Amino acid sequence: MFFNKQVVLFGIIFFTVSLITVITSCTDTSPSTEQTQQPTTHQKWVLQRPLPQINGLSDIWGSSVENIFIVGDKGTIIHHDSNNWIIMESGTTASLNAVWGSSSSDVFAVGENGIILHYEGNNWIIVESGTTASLNAVWGSSSSDVFAVGENGIILHYEGNNWRNMDSVTSEPLYAVWGSSPSDVYAAGSKGLILHYNGRSWEKYYSGDAGLVLYGLWGTSSSDIYAVGGYWTSDSRYIGTILHSDGGEWQTIIGDTGYALFDIWGSSYSDIYAVGFYGYITHFNGTDWVNVRIAHLDSSLSAIWVSPLADVFAIEESGAILHYSVTKNH
Repeated sequence: MFFNKQVVLFGIIFFTVSLITVITSCTDTSPSTEQTQQPTTHQKWVLQRPLPQINGLSDIWGSSVENIFIVGDKGTIIHHDSNNWIIMESGTTASLNAVWGSSSSDVFAVGENGIILHYEGNNWIIVESGTTASLNAVWGSSSSDVFAVGENGIILHYEGNNWRNMDSVTSEPLYAVWGSSPSDVYAAGSKGLILHYNGRSWEKYYSGDAGLVLYGLWGTSSSDIYAVGGYWTSDSRYIGTILHSDGGEWQTIIGDTGYALFDIWGSSYSDIYAVGFYGYITHFNGTDWVNVRIAHLDSSLSAIWVSPLADVFAIEESGAILHYSVTKNH
């Protein structure tokens, strides 16, 4: 069995856990408004460094807090089963850029040179993608409706048996994909480009500044969708932006977060997190965006996943894992 080949990291080998210092500030949806706010909760970001895992981490997804998958460089796949972080055999040394699943026994990972892996509960299997273009993101509405996007504007679709190349409307790299249903899917990437799929065809839906790259998409419904990204300024700052759509036009709600953002996820419309450069995390509480800087991190945060019960996990590009819990003030 596959599980006999896994390496259990906790309990057999050592790991490092430390409590992280946070610096918070509060911003409203105006691009330049920022003010200090007394936190209403105790911030408890716990840093976990599972050893001997030293590869960079790219993406995270879970069906629950008892079933979380992380992917990264050199074919790295790490699984959390509520007690242990476990290194899984991926069968590849290709770097993996994204992961998504419909259940704990139906998970896809995609990455460089068009590699696609499928997990069916026991083993990771390499499946034919039909492309050598690197794939940067994956999302689906079900086990038989999965989209992967990547370099040169490539868009692949899985309908339960095979992956097929869809007609794209761009040659720009795509870095994110998310949808509310099989007929309401968005993809985003370079030049602030956002594409929309209506169940029949893709079309260009929004185009931002040529220097803007959108890295993350997430929403609660077809009328509440966010996109995050970053762009270089003339004074060499890599700053971030947050866009929002109510199902119609896309609007910039924060034009300068002070740092580029690479991913976004939430548990509800009033509990949303975005992560990015230099250990920065932005949290939306339903009213304000609160900026949190995680001190003493070695690199940027590449991705975040939030459980329906608001358990939060973020991953660092250099290989660390952050876990967040909330304790209300009395």
